[in-house]
Amino acid sequence: MWDRLAVWIIRQPTLMSVLLAISLSFALYKADDVCMSYQFSRLLPTTDSVHIQYQWFKDHFSQVSNTIVIATATEHLRDSGFIQRWIALADKIRSIDGVTGVFTFQDALNVLKIPESGSFKIQKVFTAHHQHSTWPTILTDSLPFYRGVFTDSTHTATIAYIQLDPSKLYNAEIIRIINEIKAKVEQFESDSHLDVHISGIPFLRMGNVTQLKSEIYLFVALATLVTAFLFYLFLKSFKATVISLIIVAIGVVWSLALMAIFGFEITLLTSLIPPLVIVIGIPNCIFLINKFHYEFKKHKNRVLALQRTISKIGNAIFFSNLTTALGFFALAFTKSATLVEFGLVASISIVLIFIHSLIVITLYFLYAPVPKERHMQHFDRRWVNKWTGMLRKVVFNYRGWVFGVNILIVIVSIIGLVRIETSGRITDDLSRKSKTFTDLKFIEEKFNGIEPVEIIIDTGKKFGAKQYSSLQLLNEIQDSLKAFGISRSLSLADAASFATQAFYNGNSAMYRIPTRHESRFMARFLKNVEANNAQIAGTLYDSSERYLRIHFQVKDLTTLEMKKLKQKLSAMLSNVLIDRGLTGFITGAGVLFLEGTEYLVKNLLQSLSIAIALIAILMYYLFKSWKMVLISLITNLIPLIFTAGVMGFAGVPLKPSTLLVFGIAFGISVDDTIHFLAKYRQELQKTNWNIPESIRLAIHETGISMFYTSVILFCGFIIFIFSSFGGTVALGLLVSLTLLIAMLTNLFLLPSFALALHKHLADEDFENPPLSVVDPDDQTDDELSEKESITESK
Repeated sequence: MWDRLAVWIIRQPTLMSVLLAISLSFALYKADDVCMSYQFSRLLPTTDSVHIQYQWFKDHFSQVSNTIVIATATEHLRDSGFIQRWIALADKIRSIDGVTGVFTFQDALNVLKIPESGSFKIQKVFTAHHQHSTWPTILTDSLPFYRGVFTDSTHTATIAYIQLDPSKLYNAEIIRIINEIKAKVEQFESDSHLDVHISGIPFLRMGNVTQLKSEIYLFVALATLVTAFLFYLFLKSFKATVISLIIVAIGVVWSLALMAIFGFEITLLTSLIPPLVIVIGIPNCIFLINKFHYEFKKHKNRVLALQRTISKIGNAIFFSNLTTALGFFALAFTKSATLVEFGLVASISIVLIFIHSLIVITLYFLYAPVPKERHMQHFDRRWVNKWTGMLRKVVFNYRGWVFGVNILIVIVSIIGLVRIETSGRITDDLSRKSKTFTDLKFIEEKFNGIEPVEIIIDTGKKFGAKQYSSLQLLNEIQDSLKAFGISRSLSLADAASFATQAFYNGNSAMYRIPTRHESRFMARFLKNVEANNAQIAGTLYDSSERYLRIHFQVKDLTTLEMKKLKQKLSAMLSNVLIDRGLTGFITGAGVLFLEGTEYLVKNLLQSLSIAIALIAILMYYLFKSWKMVLISLITNLIPLIFTAGVMGFAGVPLKPSTLLVFGIAFGISVDDTIHFLAKYRQELQKTNWNIPESIRLAIHETGISMFYTSVILFCGFIIFIFSSFGGTVALGLLVSLTLLIAMLTNLFLLPSFALALHKHLADEDFENPPLSVVDPDDQTDDELSEKESITESK
């Protein structure tokens, strides 16, 4: 098949050129439509119960994950100069389009009893400037409702809350809004010589988007520079380097076009696809150009060299690309929108880069001047011969050492593997040295975190939220929360306690939920309060007054810590509600991230198993020998076990970003296995089943290409260490490490297996595979001569 395809491509240069032009034009047109995503990664499928509960919560309550906080530390909270600047900063931020409210200590409200009218009155706590100097004491001692809200326990830090317009949270407006907030904060820092710390869910999300935009360009540039430099270093051909860069540029454009075609947005994960296409596409060019030079050097016939290049290694490159694509495509089985999008676009992009590589390189060598001797000198470099000679020496003379070292690696790696823990934080993608991360940690230390968790209680009937029994229930749950280290939470019970204090003329000792008897007298006082503060009420119960909300915030907990907390909360909630015949659930951004992480860990393990199974089936189709497939899988699983062992010893947790490593690396590392076995099978036919000679020839021809491509892949993935996202750094480091070990196992262990176990592995099916290969020395009737090709192209 491949020899006929080669002839057809060579005989249709004009048609190929037109199709290529149409393809590129369409891709450029569609790529312009791709957009950035302004949301956190969608880890859970939309049908998951946790996702459904969170969406329901967002639809029924106000003030959901739309708050940015700014905080500063100073010993002079009571100084008038600081107070004036802090209030002025809040006023400036209020003027920003998209900011719906800013709340500082100056905006604290008090509830006052008006006996004459039988009502409560709400007014600001600080109605005169002279009161500001005592504000920390007032909001801590006199008004318990505000304890921990605007100042920390030591009165050395203060915080302000910035509410954003929910309609502008998930589009480009969020970037403008937060940039304007940052500009005003920076001016305050300059004037006051104080550091202001910014955090909050919208801020973290916006920071991801902003950094993501810059990193897309950074990694495309780095991938291009690194691969181009190595390509030229290995092949010493400037024109071939340029052609290879054109090929991967087409691949990058098509990857963006695919996102637009499918309606996907650029996320943290899909932003990696363009540099991945460059890194994975360059090895195609190396194999094709290297093989063309090898063939041309033998007989100086350009067209015959092209035909043999396509027919002899076209199938191997195609199936090696297919295995890589399958490694990505298996992510589609996770049902997580983020991973499905990443896997689908990456897998199709890899197949397209192969097609473009084959066509562009064929067209280039058809029309370009024939290669000069200097372009083929890389075959005769002294270090190349020494390298392949060393490989042959080790495989033929030290196989026992090869097997022994690999067995030792597996044993030690398994010891490390069992130490791996599953973990994941909402801040996993933040650099531990970034200001965003240190700001978050400051706010956690002073104000107990920013990660929102919500408890929703269904009272079972309309207006059930207002019943006295509901206040008792809320009070009981909030008292139980304190046992879990959650000292501050907010619910309707807190509002009722504030009202009780007001009923007793502001006596802080009476800050508690009212008794049943007191609540009857207080009912008429509360009517006008509720009527004039519907927005505040909407944060505590839903519009039907059936569902109650308890809001609190936790620190940036690991998956294990968050899981334990949720289990304790769920058990407590169940015990409290079951006796009353009520139901409820726990939700919030923190819970959503926890469940999403656990879901992905489980499903990524399944997708890895699927990828291995699909690749094994494909390799069996190629070689018709389950024994050879088994040895190939062992060869490529050892690097995965090694990397897992390193993670265990180094304390790197198992999380979505590190789990992605195994599927990606396995799909890529199998490429070398296919190239070696394809060449080995060809040589078996040439040498009349001379096993040692076939292995020697296979090592000699594929060893150097495998080395070249592995070095490029290693350097291509290692560039991700320059990312500011922790997950991307881990992905780059671990994939690079895995591919490096995979190169060594494919160069040393796989030939050793083939040589030591050839009587058991290379059976008749392996000798007669379903895919035929053109004999390298005997020209078939279908082959084209140089003269014929020139005539055809004219």
